[in-house]
Amino acid sequence: MPLSRRDAKRRIANARSAEDTFSLGLRLYTGEMVPKDFVEATQHFRAAADLGHALAQSMLGRSYSRGEGNDRDDEKAAHWFRLSADQGFAVAQYDLGERLFAGLGVAVNHVEAVRYYRLAADQGVFQVI
Repeated sequence: MPLSRRDAKRRIANARSAEDTFSLGLRLYTGEMVPKDFVEATQHFRAAADLGHALAQSMLGRSYSRGEGNDRDDEKAAHWFRLSADQGFAVAQYDLGERLFAGLGVAVNHVEAVRYYRLAADQGVFQVI
C-alpha cells in the first residue's frame, strides 16, 4: 500500500543519512510507494549529493540533463556526473564520457571521453554504437 504524501514527507524529514535521503528521493523519482514528484526527488538527491553520495550525484546529473525537477542545465549535469564518476560510479563515468565526447556542458575532449568510457567499460557498463 502506497504511503500518503504526509507520511512520505514525515519519513523524508526524519532521514538521517545520505543513503536514507537518497533512497527517499529515488522513491519520489520512481513513484515507488509514494506519488511521483521530480521536484522533491531532486531536492533529496541534492541533499545526499552534497554529502558525497555518488549515486545521488549521478541522479542529480541525470535530472539536470533531462530537466526533471529543475531546469535543464548541461553544465550542472556535467558537474554532478564528474563528481560521481570520480568516485568510481560506472554509470556516471559513461554519462560523463558522453558529455565530453559531444561537448554537452563541457568542452569537447575526446581523450578524456575515451578515458571515462574505458573506466565504465572496465566495470561492465558500455553501449554499442
